[in-house]
Amino acid sequence: RAFGIPPGAVVTRDNIQSLTGMTPDQFLTALRTFLTGLGRPFNPVDFSPGTGYLRQDLSAGFQDVIRTEDPFRTPHNETFLVGVQRALWPDLAMSLTYVHRDIRDILGLRLTNLAFESRTVGAPITTDGGPLQRTYGSYYDGKYDGFIVAIDKRFRNRYQVQANYTYSKATDNLLNSNLGMGIATQGGGAVPTDNLDLEFDRGNSDLSVPHIFVMSGVVSLPLDFWFSGVMRATSGVHCTAAGTTVDYDGDGIASRRPRGTERNEFTGPSSFNLDLRVEKRFHFGKRTAVSILAEGFNVTNARNPRLIDTAYIAGQPGPSFGQILVPLPGREIQ
Repeated sequence: RAFGIPPGAVVTRDNIQSLTGMTPDQFLTALRTFLTGLGRPFNPVDFSPGTGYLRQDLSAGFQDVIRTEDPFRTPHNETFLVGVQRALWPDLAMSLTYVHRDIRDILGLRLTNLAFESRTVGAPITTDGGPLQRTYGSYYDGKYDGFIVAIDKRFRNRYQVQANYTYSKATDNLLNSNLGMGIATQGGGAVPTDNLDLEFDRGNSDLSVPHIFVMSGVVSLPLDFWFSGVMRATSGVHCTAAGTTVDYDGDGIASRRPRGTERNEFTGPSSFNLDLRVEKRFHFGKRTAVSILAEGFNVTNARNPRLIDTAYIAGQPGPSFGQILVPLPGREIQ
């Protein structure tokens, strides 16, 4: 009413001059002055460059008040573990283990007063007419299932070997940013992709690796030489495709996840690493020894992924999608 805008009118950059007689910039200046004069905290506003609708100015700092969910539930997990171990020979044992874990009430942030109309309009609309409210609560959950096979050959006859294989599947509905940014942190990255549907982010866990094989051993050689090594082979980590920005819920915070894809839907390249060490020990009396070491890391010079290409172009995987953009360090000898 302060600007003579009819009740229920949709305000956009294109119609603001016909509604108020002011240019978009003049209206924004007058509106901010008016809101400041109320003497109450408010979210700065601007016109969305994409839709033209009046929205919260995301280039400015959020005027958040820290809120917590009521009732506030304590995070917890329910774990079931069963295993069996069998001695195959006097110095060799094998074990099988199954683990199931339900992770409940994981803490994180979300916008609690974002209206469903925001999705249609493409700009933030709140259920109470006030500024967007970020609330800290136990909104998220996850699940883990793992099967582990292990073989342990204890040190005998001058050598020792350990090996284990793990197959696992882990899912949840929270982004790492929901966890890491914390209760007092400002910024759009702390909230889910779709505040109106928390299941939208349900997918493979960010750090989940389905297949892991690890083997290590040590051998005692003549002349007090020792040879040891660790080998680790894994399937690729899960990753989310990245394309042009999309605002799925109208909160003004865009996601680069393309439409029609799921969070962590894709899997990157596998990795292989072999580290070896040779040691020569020199003994001086019964209490003193000196060792000379030669160590090699990633001795096969495998090209393991540090950064993977996840780019979608024109709604489709790019030409190098899923390939390694930046590898981890290659062979190192010391």
